[in-house]
Amino acid sequence: MSFNVPTILIGLGGIGSNIANMVYGRVPPEQRGRVAIHAFDTDANSISKLEHLRNSATQTSTSHSVNEYLQANPEVLKWFPNNPQIKRKTMTDGAGQVRAVSRLAFRSAMSQGKLNAMWDGIERIFPVDSQAQSFNVRVIIISSLVGGTGSGIFLQIALYLREMLERKLNSESVLIRGVFLLPDILVRSNTVDQTEWEAVQGNGYASLKELNAISLSASGNHKQNVTIELEYRPNQIDLEGRTAHAITDKHLPYDFCFLFDYENTKGQHLTNVSEYIDQVARSVYLQLFSPISARSFSQEDNQIRSLVESNGQARYCGAGVASLTYPYEEIVDYCALKWSISGLDDSWLRLDKLFNDEKKRHDDDLRNGIHNEKPNIRELYVKYFEQIVNDQEKPNPFFRQLDYQVYEIEDKGKKGASKADIFLSEVEEYAKKVLKDDVELKEDYEDHCVLDGGKLKIKDRAKQEINRMESALEDYAKEINKKINEYSHFIVYQIIDADYHSPNGANGSRFQLNTWILKKDSPIHPVGVRYLLYSIHNKLIKKISHLKEENRRFKEQIERYQDIYDLDRNDGDVDDAVRRVDKALKQGFVSSVFRNQFKDFIDEYTEKASHQLSTLNRYKYSMLLELVFSALINRSRK
Repeated sequence: MSFNVPTILIGLGGIGSNIANMVYGRVPPEQRGRVAIHAFDTDANSISKLEHLRNSATQTSTSHSVNEYLQANPEVLKWFPNNPQIKRKTMTDGAGQVRAVSRLAFRSAMSQGKLNAMWDGIERIFPVDSQAQSFNVRVIIISSLVGGTGSGIFLQIALYLREMLERKLNSESVLIRGVFLLPDILVRSNTVDQTEWEAVQGNGYASLKELNAISLSASGNHKQNVTIELEYRPNQIDLEGRTAHAITDKHLPYDFCFLFDYENTKGQHLTNVSEYIDQVARSVYLQLFSPISARSFSQEDNQIRSLVESNGQARYCGAGVASLTYPYEEIVDYCALKWSISGLDDSWLRLDKLFNDEKKRHDDDLRNGIHNEKPNIRELYVKYFEQIVNDQEKPNPFFRQLDYQVYEIEDKGKKGASKADIFLSEVEEYAKKVLKDDVELKEDYEDHCVLDGGKLKIKDRAKQEINRMESALEDYAKEINKKINEYSHFIVYQIIDADYHSPNGANGSRFQLNTWILKKDSPIHPVGVRYLLYSIHNKLIKKISHLKEENRRFKEQIERYQDIYDLDRNDGDVDDAVRRVDKALKQGFVSSVFRNQFKDFIDEYTEKASHQLSTLNRYKYSMLLELVFSALINRSRK
């Protein structure tokens, strides 16, 4: 990297300062000791956005109006336009595409000593030793030739830096490079309003005409003997001590310039201004700080010097950026895969080989007309694992070690319960806890399904109490179905996904899968993880089968509840609990045994309603487990 060469990077105006900020931001902090960077802008808002240049930016404008400054500096009237509207302009508002305002603001900043901060940065990059003046210095000035700020001072800052650096280095070999964005980038991309096209194009044209005229005059190759006057700093005098500000062959602004236009030579263009800004930033960064920058600068200087010496006109060039992008993610995946394959030995692949052998025998039998059950990797992997672990004649240290990883280890190194069983037990307990913690389901629904024995004994209130109980049981059943569907998704998320951002199992709960794979004692080997997951899958299949049958019976009991009160099913009417108590009450007026009939039904109803509540509570938990376990099965197949 070419970070040891003193480098001066100057950004002018909003776009130029932004690009300089981007370039400097890419320089590693530990390498910024040899880079002096500074930005100049009339707009305070633009400066505030330069996060890397907070202490290396100068607002050239003052709080005075243009007219106030002109009155205090009447010598400026020689070149400043006599325009009433411009004179009323406040300089802190920015140049507003008026080049003369930017030039005036820059002159004001120089006279007030605002450039001292820039020179402090430049002084810092030169080593303090006797050989300091032997160092070459790289100077690049970045600006657009669109608005007023950059196009108004890009000549002045270059001439000023050349004069001061040649004095400092006691050398006339300072090379200054310019990097300029041309107006068409903003015009043809519709970045600026159409009403401003003429103004920005005029700024670009005037800037290039002035640059070319001064460059030709300074090179001594102008067709006519033209004397150009340009004030680039206050109290400026020429070599003969005159204040006419004449530009001589000692006043070359730029040795050469990089011009960035909207289209390339093939008529191709980028899509928006940000892409052009990025192109310029990348070009400057690579030119200054890439591993090839030192050699590139040397070759570039030699080539351009030879061209310049020929006729002094070959000072304009283009720049492009080409990048070779390696598919980083794909390369990492490929290398990881190759490493994994090369690192797998017979122990890692032994169970898969046994399964492939079994699958091959099954396929051979099919071709021979023998139909057997298709081998299941989940079942056979567990079976082969346990066979190898329990083989006393040929103990396998690798699988013995894995066996200890998939079981809880008790005191004195004794193997306890399997982690698969403990995990599923913890899931069941967690599901119970989720239901138990639902205060709404408990207080607003389940608690309402309790009969008031006192009301049942009162004939006038028994029917009302039974009707209330029937409604409460129906509401409770509906709420159970709603809740278990909601909770099943929540619980599965907590089991599988909640600790996604803690892949090491940190702070994991015992019902979370990552806890058992990664945290407990030590991470489980990938072969052991497969055994654990297959074991869980196989156990889930058995549990789900049992739960489905159990829930089928519960559903039948719950749905049959209304029919159990219908004693005479041949009369065409279906009696429910409310109609039964109503009949009992009517029979009481004509029957001498009314009291016994009423009491018998109340006893019957109390037993059946309580049994219905018990069934709903058992169904609630059992059905939630079935949904959770079924979702876990589906997740394990992905």
